Amino acid sequence: MSPTLPSILEATLILSDQFNSTLSTPLTPAEPQPASSTTNSSNPAAPLPLLSTSAAALKAQTTKLSLLSINTPFTPSALITVLSTVNESVLPSLVTAALLTIPAEYTRAFHAEAKLLVKDALRELGSLVGVVKVIASGGAGSGDKVVVTEQQKVEVMACTGRVWKACEQLVSFAEEGVVGFVAAKAKQYLELVRDGIRELEEWDPEAEGGDDDDDPFWDDEAGDYGDELISEKSKETGTAKGKERASYDDDDDDDDDESNDNKDTTIANLKSEKSHILRLLNPIAQIYPAIISQRLKKKTGFPPSTSKDQQPQQHGLSASQISQLDRLMPHLRELPNLVDEAAGSLYDQDIDNAVMYTIQLRQCAFAAAEVARLPLGGNTNANANMPGKEGRGEKGEKNLSGEGEDKFPKWVDTWMGVVEEIARSKVKGEAP
Repeated sequence: MSPTLPSILEATLILSDQFNSTLSTPLTPAEPQPASSTTNSSNPAAPLPLLSTSAAALKAQTTKLSLLSINTPFTPSALITVLSTVNESVLPSLVTAALLTIPAEYTRAFHAEAKLLVKDALRELGSLVGVVKVIASGGAGSGDKVVVTEQQKVEVMACTGRVWKACEQLVSFAEEGVVGFVAAKAKQYLELVRDGIRELEEWDPEAEGGDDDDDPFWDDEAGDYGDELISEKSKETGTAKGKERASYDDDDDDDDDESNDNKDTTIANLKSEKSHILRLLNPIAQIYPAIISQRLKKKTGFPPSTSKDQQPQQHGLSASQISQLDRLMPHLRELPNLVDEAAGSLYDQDIDNAVMYTIQLRQCAFAAAEVARLPLGGNTNANANMPGKEGRGEKGEKNLSGEGEDKFPKWVDTWMGVVEEIARSKVKGEAP
């Protein structure tokens, strides 16, 4: 029995939900790796080309679906054909590709991103199918009676645009590959660090409120009311009480002087710590462009090795290189968080916490530099099986393996020396 349009629309929604649930389930260490089932095949599945092809196919089928939904005559049979292709071929391939980017071969971050992007595409497709379902229900299944409103047309086009965007992100993600993904993330984290630096530069400790002098409640209400009470009290008690009040005022003046001294000291300490953190952050931020240019863009050949951990995967990266990227990513990701914590501690006038997060900042940046100290061999072929510019291997790229000296380790040593000198200068009370 041939499917009806309402039934296949419902099937698409159910299938999308099921796939979304599958993608939301984390892999467990005991779970068999999807790629292992292909070991007896001469042509094992290549996740990235499959991901790119499936995303492009989903975009094409979505275009057909949207046009058939809003144009006359409304033809259920044509919509059924499109949705059957989506359900039976496109969506299973898309989800399979994401699941095949296992962490051991593509890094944990890449695997998580692949699943997230596919889930985005499924969600947007579900929104589009939901609108089409409403349109189809208006004709009770008979195409000649379906009338599409202008509002429904707008909704269909908006949903279609979001599906397109999700598919284009998937294609770009697959074409960039693991190294390109890590480089893109590093650029995002760098911008977050720069935002934190700009915000801290604009912050003025002297502009911070917090005492009663700046509180409008005390100025406008409590202050006036207090003056009235004092005035009445003075009238009742006479000159003696007036002298006593003057004595109290003198004590209050002393307290105010002490409070002002404490406030000045706090502001001075905040300014000093702000200056120190900014002096540290500027060189620390340089670790991102250095790693991107020296480790995530250079195209180098595989080291001559037959060990298992040096054998390239389908995307061209060996297990040791994947491990190196897996160790690098957490440090690059954590730096912006530590910048926010250090700056936030200053805003809260918590200098002790600011100092603690500043130390962690330096340690995290050093850890990233140490992980990246050794080069990532094999980037030339990192995307050999993928579509796009990296898969083709652009003309003019040279194999830099053995060509000259790797200057990055020396740069790391110099950079660490600069950062450490800035840290020592604070302890010594010296300017860097």
